[in-house]
Amino acid sequence: MNKYISEGFGTFLLSFVVGTAVLFKTSFLPVPIIATLALFLIVSYFGHVSGAMVNPALTIAAWTIKKISWQDALVYILSQFVGASFSVFVFHVYIQTYGKAFPVASMGSPSIVFIAECVGSILFGLGVAAVLFGRVEKNRTASVVSLSLLVGIAFASMFGSAGILNPAVAFSILGTSFTWIYAVAPIVGAIIGMNIFKLISEVTIDLPEAKV
Repeated sequence: MNKYISEGFGTFLLSFVVGTAVLFKTSFLPVPIIATLALFLIVSYFGHVSGAMVNPALTIAAWTIKKISWQDALVYILSQFVGASFSVFVFHVYIQTYGKAFPVASMGSPSIVFIAECVGSILFGLGVAAVLFGRVEKNRTASVVSLSLLVGIAFASMFGSAGILNPAVAFSILGTSFTWIYAVAPIVGAIIGMNIFKLISEVTIDLPEAKV
């Protein structure tokens, strides 16, 4: 039960922090940096409990590489959306009380945005897969995961995407700007990224011995 609560609460924290940064348009730090730092802390806090995926796309992708059972994957996803929904409720109360609303996210060509979100999620998924396959030292897990998110967001944002790479967080903060692209593209990208890493990590190359 602890791992499901961890996923729900972690997703709430990520959605709330990122949503607050978007809502108030903070000039202290750009939103992608705030998202990266938030994920770094969440993985540090809850990584030992549930893996701190806090992202339905990563959860589905982890299931495709057999790093999580389908039963856990379903409850993880449910927990993640419950957590994101709590942040929606908090923001709704604030918006109704103070009359401040999220800015409408600008969006380029749907096909380009889909590709951008997908490729960004591939980059993110590769980093997470490196952790899941034990290729990263435990004390570097949070750094690798959060930096992979930053690289993925940076790539996606260059092509007119909101660069969220997380269906639950996108659901919580995009409002009327939320489209199927922000739900499907991260899932497709994360699946591709993790399965590419799995394929590569299982390939052994025998290099010739160097002659002295």
